[in-house]
Amino acid sequence: MSVTVVRVYILEGHNQMDQALNILHDEEGIHGTTVIRGIAGFGENKEIHTSSLLNLSLELPLIIEFYEETEKALQAIEKLKCRLPLKHIISWSATAHTLKIREMEPKRSDDF
Repeated sequence: MSVTVVRVYILEGHNQMDQALNILHDEEGIHGTTVIRGIAGFGENKEIHTSSLLNLSLELPLIIEFYEETEKALQAIEKLKCRLPLKHIISWSATAHTLKIREMEPKRSDDF
């Protein structure tokens, strides 16, 4: 199945994660989303943010990632861009190798 993978880069502590997840889940009906928390990173200002105890930062990178049929993914990107001040969103085409729900159910004896 052809899909589009989307990554949205944000910073922790800017209250964008919950808003983005609500848009993707409640408004756009995206089937699944993962949020990945970076342990270190730097941006345009080149200041390094880390999760070490000596330099604990609340500005660590977060990546919101999901994949969906291309039209639906592009629609979600547009909604996110209109509603939130997001600077970094990337996407690319991919192939999903997933099982349908029916295929994941255990076979019953009368299915043979």
